[in-house]
Amino acid sequence: MFNRPTRTGSLSFWDYFTAYADRQVWAPHTARAVHLAARTFPHKQAPLRSITPANIETWIKTMHDDGLAGSTIRTRVANVRPVFAAAVRDGHVTDNPCSGVRLPRITRRATRVALPSEEVVQRLVRGAPQPYDLLFALAAYAGLRLGEARALTWGDVDINARQVHVRHQLQQKPGGGWETLPPKYGSYRTIPLAPELIGPLLEAEREEARLVVEGPAGGPVHPGSIQRVWSRHRRSGGLPEAFHIHDLRHWFASRLIAKGTDVLTVQRQLGHAKASTSLDVYGHLWTTPFTTTRQ
Repeated sequence: MFNRPTRTGSLSFWDYFTAYADRQVWAPHTARAVHLAARTFPHKQAPLRSITPANIETWIKTMHDDGLAGSTIRTRVANVRPVFAAAVRDGHVTDNPCSGVRLPRITRRATRVALPSEEVVQRLVRGAPQPYDLLFALAAYAGLRLGEARALTWGDVDINARQVHVRHQLQQKPGGGWETLPPKYGSYRTIPLAPELIGPLLEAEREEARLVVEGPAGGPVHPGSIQRVWSRHRRSGGLPEAFHIHDLRHWFASRLIAKGTDVLTVQRQLGHAKASTSLDVYGHLWTTPFTTTRQ
């Protein structure tokens, strides 16, 4: 049974969260995610002591009914749970109302989205306007995340050695602007340069350029511009609306697996934190137990 706290008071969730957040050391993207969860928590102005597991379950149901993905719901609850855990530690409540609540299952996009053929991807990449053709190529043939492709510099590319070094990602700063950070999960990695990338990279290379994919003003391309070009180009290529830019990364993974690549190599090339993540997302693509462990 959920026990009411022994301390009383009107300290609201939001007031406590504000003080809690000031004490935390978060990466910028983590801070944005946690603040988003707190801002959208419907009981943020309620006293901490009044929030129950039923309130959390209702919040989860509301997010589900609003069409949020299961992964998004799980992330938001996961970002609120530590706030209540700290409130328990500090004596404001005796129980964490997030404990024991059921969360929606996650259906991985890699199992839901029909991946296009190699010919379709080639037409998609080659037919895109510059510099977006190279951006799409880096996602499809190197498996780079969007932030990694936007941050890629010519110093990260070794055409002679046929290698791409993933060392950075670009993330939006609170209040605007961009900052260069380590790749997600610290996933520094070296990816073999696919033959399909060599020609576009040689054509794009310029001595005065720093970024591989440059925007009109010489800085990084803006995600909004990328999405507009992608939506227009995807439609002209006959791809369904459900196919997102990130699905090019899934396509890259599926091509690795189709070639018999083992799970540890797939994990390293995608920059997953754990091999189990690669198995969770792409396990259905390995046709036999043998290919999940070795080539």
